Amino acid sequence: MISIRVQATATFAIKVLAAAVSYGFAILLARVMTVEGFGQVAFFLNAALLLSVLGACGQQIAMVRFVPPLLAWGDRKQALPDFVGLAYFRAILGAALLYALAVGLALCGLLPGVDPLLAATGFALIPAMGWIDIQSHFARSVQRLPLSLIPKEVAWRGISGLLILGIVLTSGRAQLGAPGVLAALLTVLLLVALAQGAVLQHLTGLRPHFRWGCGREEAAEWRATTVPFWITSVSNVFLANADVIAVALYVGPAEAGIYFAANRLAQLLALFVISQNIVIGPQLAQAWAPRDPAAIAALLRRTTRATTVPTVALGVAMLASAPWLLGLFGPNFGPASPMLQVLVLASVVNAATGPADIALNMCGHDRAAMRVSAVNLGVATLALGLGAALGGGFGVALSVLAATAARKAMFWVVLRRVMGLRSDVFAPPPPLAGGLT
Repeated sequence: MISIRVQATATFAIKVLAAAVSYGFAILLARVMTVEGFGQVAFFLNAALLLSVLGACGQQIAMVRFVPPLLAWGDRKQALPDFVGLAYFRAILGAALLYALAVGLALCGLLPGVDPLLAATGFALIPAMGWIDIQSHFARSVQRLPLSLIPKEVAWRGISGLLILGIVLTSGRAQLGAPGVLAALLTVLLLVALAQGAVLQHLTGLRPHFRWGCGREEAAEWRATTVPFWITSVSNVFLANADVIAVALYVGPAEAGIYFAANRLAQLLALFVISQNIVIGPQLAQAWAPRDPAAIAALLRRTTRATTVPTVALGVAMLASAPWLLGLFGPNFGPASPMLQVLVLASVVNAATGPADIALNMCGHDRAAMRVSAVNLGVATLALGLGAALGGGFGVALSVLAATAARKAMFWVVLRRVMGLRSDVFAPPPPLAGGLT
């Protein structure tokens, strides 16, 4: 088995490449679009990601939780095609239904400021993202990490950026509209998803059996985790995407475009956390199978320390260079500096408190994680709404910081209570022996 350090290093390298492509892509869009058009694209990108996760019914986490142990023990009953097909079908169908609902709300005028015709194209990213996301999680669960990350996070934005740049250079147009940019993004995403699926099938030799239900006895635990993993998966991506949506709906697309620049820069700090979390999920699931508390504690301690130090260092550097970084997006993005400062603090809090949520989900305490996630979703939704209404983009940033601190504190307390473990950066060395319940 490839060591966690090697996997995390490779994942981090891919994430750095993805960040470079992502920021280059965002800067390109900011330069070839109006601030309002840029804000419209930002709204649909964040809404599509959040809604695709909502529609997936928790199947992404279920894939990472159950596939690695099944592979480790040997799939003697050939259950894997049924399980994976069930996850694919539910995730893609759920995303498609949310696409129809979102377009319907726009047509009825229930989404203020969202043009119905533009919504038909922009929200079409929901099922496309649902498709490539569930494929990526399957690739992750079978330890094909480059195939899990590169298509969605590097190839999609990289190819889209080249296509958009080509359109600008060949058409002679100084600025592009949101409909054309969204159409380009959708087309490239579908092509990349097709290619990823073909490569994944070739490497694994597995063709999923698409179905809504599965009569196998082995699927009982998978089914039982649907609601907990569903709520937790939405909670995991909520704050990183709902903040842009709140600014767009409450304040307007121009302010959303400015906030989106700060959001994208702050997301750079998440590289360290995400790189470790992608690897640690399957590792925790495998350590939980034989109930190895020392291994789980060691994984948590090592991961948190490996993420906190570079997050703090890069955060300080980012705060010092904030005016220059925001200036790359254009002269209109200077007001995002205070928002960026607050979002950097939120990223540091997120790193220093560790992956308690992942540990609970991977170690059989998914219902405890679900309860924390449900409470946090309610608190975060209320906080974002109040922040946007009272303070605009800066108010939303403060809400993100407060909601992040509350979320991580709740997970830390629950992990300590149900497993006797700590996930924070100051956690002591793990005990040599003990039991987990």
